[in-house]
Amino acid sequence: MQTAINDFTYDSYAHMLSLIQSSEYGFAQYHNHANYDSPCIMRHDIDMDMAADLRLAKLEHKFSKYLSSTYFVLLWG
Repeated sequence: MQTAINDFTYDSYAHMLSLIQSSEYGFAQYHNHANYDSPCIMRHDIDMDMAADLRLAKLEHKFSKYLSSTYFVLLWG
């Protein structure tokens, strides 16, 4: 299945995670990226739709053995 570059759907994101998981990249975080030969840091900015972000986090949880993400929350004041 070929995913279009501008296909910003949950299915295409899951497909991308599968491709990363099966590649030479390792899911890393900012504090441990040096431990990986080819680190992949997953970062998400949360600013508008926390329900959508929760759905994204639940999708990533399916890859929890391999995936670690950082979520940045933008607080409006």
